[in-house]
This record gives sequence, C-alpha cells and structure tokens, in this order.
Amino acid sequence: MKDTSFNRLLYFALHQRIHQIVSIKLSLLNEMVKSMRILLLILFSTLLACIANADEDAVEKYRNYLPEEIAALSDEERRSEIPMMYTMAAQTGLGAGAELYFGIQLNKLMYPGVENTPEAIKSFQRDHGEAQTGTLTVGQIHRLNYLAELQSVGKIHFPTDYTHGEFNGFASVKGTVKILDERIAYPINRVEISCYKNGMYCEYEQLVLIMPNEDSWAQIPYLNKFDTEIYEINRWQDGQIDAVPANQSPSACRMNTLNLNFSTQEFFEITRNLKENCETILGEVPKLEKPRISQILDGSEIIDEEFASFTEKAYQAWSTDVRARIEGYNAQE
Repeated sequence: MKDTSFNRLLYFALHQRIHQIVSIKLSLLNEMVKSMRILLLILFSTLLACIANADEDAVEKYRNYLPEEIAALSDEERRSEIPMMYTMAAQTGLGAGAELYFGIQLNKLMYPGVENTPEAIKSFQRDHGEAQTGTLTVGQIHRLNYLAELQSVGKIHFPTDYTHGEFNGFASVKGTVKILDERIAYPINRVEISCYKNGMYCEYEQLVLIMPNEDSWAQIPYLNKFDTEIYEINRWQDGQIDAVPANQSPSACRMNTLNLNFSTQEFFEITRNLKENCETILGEVPKLEKPRISQILDGSEIIDEEFASFTEKAYQAWSTDVRARIEGYNAQE
C-alpha cells in the first residue's frame, strides 16, 4: 500500500518549492519590466515635453501657416523646426475629405459645420478673435481638434469605488491616489492593492485617465493601465502592513513604500530620495525637498470635480451664438 500521507507531504513540499522559484523569477522579471517602464516613461515624457510643449517661438512662428504653406517648406525645416502638432494639423488639412472632417468637428461645437463649412469656419475664427478668412491655419486646426475632442469627455465612465478590508491573510484597498500638498499629474486615477500574507507580498495596479491637452499633439482622452508592481511586505501586524518594492533597482533615484493601516482605515504611499545626486541618461533627477506623501482615499469628489471642469471647458468651446441662446432661455426661467 502506498503511503498517501507521505505522497501528499511530498507533493505539498514540491508545490511550495515551485511556487517560491516562480515567485522569485516573477519578482525579478517584474523589476526588469518596471525599470524599463520607468525609463520608457521618462523618455516618452521628455519626448512629449519637447514635442507637445513645443518651443514657444516655433509655436508662435508657424501657428498662422496654412497647411499648403507647411507642405511647401523644405524637408529639413519640417523635420527640425515645425512642432509636431502643426505637422499633424497640416496633414489633416491636406487630407482627402478635409472640408467634411472640419464640418463634423465644427458640428461638435454647435456650429453649422457640415451645412456650410466656410461660414462655420468664419464663425469659429470670429469666436476666437481670429481673422474671418474661412480657411483654417494649422494653429486653428489644432485648436479645433482639441476643443472637439473635449466634447467626448463627459461620456467617459471612470470607476470611483473605494473599498478596503483585511480578512484571513488577505488584504486589499481600492481607491484614488492624492498627493498631499501637491497636484498629482493624473488626478483621475484608480489604484488597487492586493496583499497576501502567505508569500508576504502585495500587488499594486494603477489605472489613469489622460485627458486632452491643448499643448499636446495627442488630444484624444485615453486610459493607461500601468504594469503590475510587486511589493515585499516587511511587517504585517495588528491590521498594519508596511511594504517596499521587490528587488529595488540599484539605479533607482527614489523609492516608493506602502503603509496600509486597516485598523484606522488610512492608506499611504511615501516616496523618498535614494541618492543625493541622481544622474540618468536624460540628466539629473531633482531631489525631493521632503518625502512625498500620497493617500489612497475615496476620490469620487475629486474625480467629479475634474470631469465638471472639463465639461465646463467643453461647453465654453461651443458657438457663442448657441451659448447666447441657451443662456437667454435660462434667464427666462
């Protein structure tokens, strides 16, 4: 007769060992991915800053160029001097069906765009203090696209649930991250932290909504889900969990730690400097004057305010004639 107890014990031991090996490899892989993601985010942010928030002189110099005038420039000038947002605006203006496209975009702003595009363009130019030529410059095309995309913001649903709890070796918190005493880059965000006592680690997931930005060539709102990060728990006691990043990269400039208190229902992330002077391939990372403290909380009010702000911007982008009629009706009530 087989010793089933021994077999079960052997199976359990092998299962645990495999789990440990897989966990270690996953942690190492996660750290590699995390480091690459951070580097790519830095590179992307820097590139976006150079292109989207283009040289103010270049923005001012080329904003009144027509698409045809941009196309007539030398390849070298277009590559080296023209802001990306104007290059893309020129491509839009020169594309097949450009007039119909502009008409549709103007319709979103309550102008009679499709019905009479040239007149709608003149009304748009009038509302924005521009000469009423009936032909859009690259600066006006860029602004039209930005304002038209704002109209879709109110249709976006973003999760605002705030939940937290600890039970039988498992703990989790879901909510919105807010930096205390600072404005966070993406206030419309959601984090979910799941912690496991058996294994002493936490998984950190974050979702952000990136809103249209007039200074960017990318003006469509989109969701960005960051890669899952792994944190090692160094203390789990009396409803409190402290955790640090698993396999912190030696080249990291800062470290983000978790302090989750399920007894007091207070959940914090704390970012600290790791080095006095931290140089990267893109230059020096500025030193934090003090630890940056972020709190995970019920962000429904924060997110509602952000959406309300964009909704107001979207309304203010409407044709002044239409807004005047609406406000006239409101005044009669």
